[in-house]
Amino acid sequence: MLLETTKSACDDVGYSKFESILESVTTKQRISNLLSLWDINGWIYNSEKLPCKHLEVLDLLLNHALDLYTKTSKIAYLEYAFPYTPLVGIEVIQKMVSKTKSGNDTCLALKAKTKKGHYKALDFAIVIRDSSMVDELFMLYRNHGILDETIQEGDIRGSTALHKAIETCNNVAIRLIFKEMNSEALKKVIIQGDKDGYTPLHYACNEGSSEAIDTLLEAGKPFFQEMILSTNAQFSTPLHSAIWRNSVDVCKQLLTLTSRQKETFETLMLQGDKREYTLLHRACLNGENDIVSLILDTVMEYDKGTDTPLMDRLLLQTDIEGNTSLHLACWRADSGAVSLILKAANPNTSYFQNMICTQNKYNKTALTISIEEKYNEIAEMISRTLPDTLIAEIERYYTCIL
Repeated sequence: MLLETTKSACDDVGYSKFESILESVTTKQRISNLLSLWDINGWIYNSEKLPCKHLEVLDLLLNHALDLYTKTSKIAYLEYAFPYTPLVGIEVIQKMVSKTKSGNDTCLALKAKTKKGHYKALDFAIVIRDSSMVDELFMLYRNHGILDETIQEGDIRGSTALHKAIETCNNVAIRLIFKEMNSEALKKVIIQGDKDGYTPLHYACNEGSSEAIDTLLEAGKPFFQEMILSTNAQFSTPLHSAIWRNSVDVCKQLLTLTSRQKETFETLMLQGDKREYTLLHRACLNGENDIVSLILDTVMEYDKGTDTPLMDRLLLQTDIEGNTSLHLACWRADSGAVSLILKAANPNTSYFQNMICTQNKYNKTALTISIEEKYNEIAEMISRTLPDTLIAEIERYYTCIL
């Protein structure tokens, strides 16, 4: 009945040529009309097919057909149609909001998501990087008292508006979010993870965008510790993500900032992920020697003048299988990483000998791994650091080398 009434009203004012659009929106079919070429996750603006009088069509729908029905029908229409409005611009958003008869109707329209729960209107505006639309939407959300809750609400993946702003490197939207939200809500959204636990800083590190990270850290300065130590479902910190992406510049940026905060830096350096990989473990495992060097250099600089060197504790950290970073470097036959670790360690301490002699759960030291795998260059590098008594003991078992 709704479709027939709408068509009839259109015919009366000469809008019959927009029948396909009307049919699409009034029957609540997923976006398969003239406004797009693909579905909602891959839409593209099709200017040749977009009717120039879309505002008049919208007026018609809101003033004629939909007014014949209950408020529920109007809300249902708005909830379905509203997420697609970025395709035709902010003026459509303003028109739809102005036609609603109550604040509750407007709030429902502003918070409406696409059929599969991926996008709200604000999400669309952020993703397509339309600054004027983002500004207008922020004003509407603020005026209706739903700004904070809208930004905090995630999509089907748990991704918030802040996640999307960072993922698309939309620094204008990032700054606006931090400017407009109250401090309590901001603290929540800045460390809020998606369904896999990835926080906004994880997203920024995954993108490798120093600019997005600068914007995020500057705006969220009071929450730096919470951001840098946040973990995802695998217990990985944002820096774990940056190492995984081999983002040397991002690693340097975050390590430099964190090293100025003693407690935070030490926690970060010794914190392991689900497999208990520290940042150094992850860098050695990935064969990222630029990052191995960066981590060790930063820790050495941090340790200057201290009586309890962080380096000693870092090099003794073991993963879930009992491997130190040196074990992993040997396992990868990475002579560069082995050399960097041996140079960073202090051979005159008990920590150093403990690192060399540490056995994993398979009763293997870093040296025995290199011997058994016939990584002779690495075996010789490590053997030169060993005391004579230990070398003699090893020779009994591995007479073919050294």
